[in-house]
This record gives sequence, structure tokens and C-alpha cells, in this order.
Amino acid sequence: MTEPGNGTLLRNVSQHGGWRGSPMGLAGRDPVFFAQLASETEKFHPGSAAVIQGTCFGCHGVLGERQFAIDSGNCNSFTRAMVDAVPYPANGAKAKWDAYYNCAGPAAKWQAKEFQGGGDMHDGVDNDGDGKVDDYGNDGIDGIAGWWGTCHAWTPASQLVPEPQHAVTMNNVKFEVGDIKAIIQNAFDSTSAVMLGGRCNSQEITHDVHGSANDDCSDVNPGGLHVIMTNFLGLTTLPLVEDRTANYEVWNQPVVGYEVTKQTKVTATTANKCVGNTGSSWTYNTKAKSLYEVKMTVSYVVEGSPGTAPIGYKDNISTDDYHYILELDGYGKIIGGRFCTDSENTHIDFLWSPTGQWSPSNPNVNVANVKKLIKASVAPQ
Repeated sequence: MTEPGNGTLLRNVSQHGGWRGSPMGLAGRDPVFFAQLASETEKFHPGSAAVIQGTCFGCHGVLGERQFAIDSGNCNSFTRAMVDAVPYPANGAKAKWDAYYNCAGPAAKWQAKEFQGGGDMHDGVDNDGDGKVDDYGNDGIDGIAGWWGTCHAWTPASQLVPEPQHAVTMNNVKFEVGDIKAIIQNAFDSTSAVMLGGRCNSQEITHDVHGSANDDCSDVNPGGLHVIMTNFLGLTTLPLVEDRTANYEVWNQPVVGYEVTKQTKVTATTANKCVGNTGSSWTYNTKAKSLYEVKMTVSYVVEGSPGTAPIGYKDNISTDDYHYILELDGYGKIIGGRFCTDSENTHIDFLWSPTGQWSPSNPNVNVANVKKLIKASVAPQ
């Protein structure tokens, strides 16, 4: 592609036009091209590597080469190392956080730097020695895991504290609804509670139809699940939180309701079939005198987005379905159970109920001031 140049000469503009979206212009993504480039610069002409790379990328990486020239303000060689550059480098992350720390208050600084290892994600240090700086993943590389959060704090806060209804100005600082919620959540970092079930710390769970229904990775026993739901939510109105993921990840959600959609007395043969076993005798619990097949739907609140107005919870509800066998003794008392969907990893891992005592881990969060914010945010304007 050309255009008129000086006098009778033509100017080649194909690098800017026709090539930039062509296979040639996109060769910077082609491993065969890089292999050929490596042979030229590492074996045949190692002393001219920068010149060769700049020449090749002038066509085969034209967009990057032109952008580099614009950004740097010079026409130095566009080299292989620049192609490998991370678009959002670790030192860039650190610089952005350093700028934030210059204007953040003491509570915000502590939370970002000290809370649960979060500071390792943007401190410019290779904390885990893997050669990568400020990288993170599901297992907490250079800081907290990608799924990590403070669901252990916002869940009890949402059940024990009324939702802020409007902004509050305190000490000449205006706190919007979302700001107040964040501070309340921080104040609930440590919460007293009663708990049913043990936390499963396995990434992969192997189910055994003949295994125990009560170990940590078999989730809350269906008998306990049924009793807690019907008593905490059916007979009373006690706060209840579930970890709805079966494996090592913890996703706490506030439970707001349940519905039993099936509750049928069944034979041992039918019960065995339901849990994936065979036979006409129920051998899991010899004290069971009767068996019931149950289907239950549990409703829970999901996370919302911060804002300047209250959001309630009715538009932020999701549900999970559970299918299980209940074991009853001769007096009709529930004494255990087993999931019919034991092969799935979507059962409740553990249940807990906050009992009212809470405190922040952040030394710069004052509980008395938090309570003042709560009271003012729900007072009539």
C-alpha cells in the first residue's frame, strides 16, 4: 500500500494500513515466528540481535512497535523483551497503591496493608519466591487467595444490624450508605457464634457411598441440616449463616428461609437407591426405625454492590436445593441422615449462628463511633 511522496516517489504506508490486521502484522502472536527470530538472533547473528528484532517487529509487530515509539518518544529498536512485557506490571501496581496510601486514612491503610496478608499483593516484593511479584491466585500466591474476602463479617452484620438508610456526616466527614456498611462490616471481623459442622480443607473431595456422613468433607449431616433449618427459621427467628461450598473455599451467606417440597416415608430399598446404594436393609444407622425422603430448598442472601441508597435483600436472594434421606428413631425423633446427591460438592459445609458479640481487628476502627454511625444512619431525617 502506497501514497504519493516527494516528487515522483511513493511512500510505503502498508505497515500502518494493510499489514496491521493481517497474518503478517499479527505474527507477534505466532510461536513459529518467534522460533525463527530466535534462530537468527541467538545462533546466526547474536551481535545484531537488537537490530534484527527491531527490523522484524517493524512489520510483524507493527502496532506494538509504533506504540513504543509514541510512548518513548524515540525510534530505538523494539525488542523481543518488550513484546514479553506485562501490560500491568507489578511495580505499576505498587505505584498505584502508594498513591492511594498518600491520601487514605489510618483505618484504610491498615486494612489494605495488614488485613489477612492483603498487602503482599501490592508491596513490590516476591513474597513466595516464585519469580513473580505481586501476583496472586486461588491458593494465595503473594497474598490472599483470589476467592478470599470478609464474608465472615458482612453475613452476621447483615443479620444483627439494621441496614443504613441514608448518609451521615460525622466529624465533618460525609459517610454514604456504602461507606457505613463497609465500616460496619469491618467492625464484625470477630464475631461470637455457635457452629454446627466442621470446615473441609480439601481442594478435591472424593465421595464414598459407604463412607461416613459425618466427617468434615461430607458437609453438615442432613439430619442436623433439617433440625437447624426447621428450628432456627421455622420455630424461631434466630440468625443463621451457611458456608454453601463443600470444599476448602468458604462462601458464607445469610440464610433467610427454607421450603420442604417433598417429605415422604420410604422403604430401606428406596432409601438405598436414593443414596446410590443397593439392598433391602438400611445399614448406615442401625438405630433408625423409619426413613423419609426429603427435598428442601434453602434461600440465602447474595452480595450486593456499594451505593448511596439502601438495597434491602429481597432482590438479592438465591436458592439451593438439597435431596436427602432422614433417619428417625422409634419416637419420631430425627437422629441422622444421608444425602441422595452425595456425589455432588454443593452441600452446606457448616452452619453457624452469631450470638451478638462482635469486634474489629483493625486497631483504627472505634466501635463506639461505629455504633453512632449505625444509630444516625437509621434515624429519621
